[in-house]
Amino acid sequence: MTESNRISKSFYVVAAALALVVIAALIGGGIVVRNRRAAAEVTAPIDAEAEAVINADLLKILAAYDDSATIEEVEGPSLPRHWTGGKEIFTKYREIVRARKYSRYRHIPRDVRISGDIAAVVTDVDGRFKLWKGPFVPVHSERTEMWTLIRKDGQWKIIRYVYGQYVPEEQPSPWK
Repeated sequence: MTESNRISKSFYVVAAALALVVIAALIGGGIVVRNRRAAAEVTAPIDAEAEAVINADLLKILAAYDDSATIEEVEGPSLPRHWTGGKEIFTKYREIVRARKYSRYRHIPRDVRISGDIAAVVTDVDGRFKLWKGPFVPVHSERTEMWTLIRKDGQWKIIRYVYGQYVPEEQPSPWK
């Protein structure tokens, strides 16, 4: 087995284990977080990501993510799409902040679960953005985002972010 095959196989084993933990957490495993402080600690990187998007601060966006993180867009015409690792995530967010200006953007936690050093968070998204040459458009999607976070050296980092395509409130989704 070559070195790249071994690394690839290891990545898929870790990804499968994380997926099982997240699924277990979402269907009843793990701890449903009722402690606001614990929930705030877990969701701090998600809040930091939203604040950094508003300010178009790519370095702060990257700081919220683990170096091996993956972003996955799962709904839309040419999907799924994936971005893995700092370079790809930087490129993805650079495209976002170049194309849009946000006046409001936040992730509203609906479910926070912790199992040891892994957490799962389901969020709504709420915001207003405009393409650089257009009016501000309100966006609100319920339970369209799933985050997996890991705790390393006492600090929570985003390891996986899965989301659906955001559709402005007044426009029906073309994919339903």
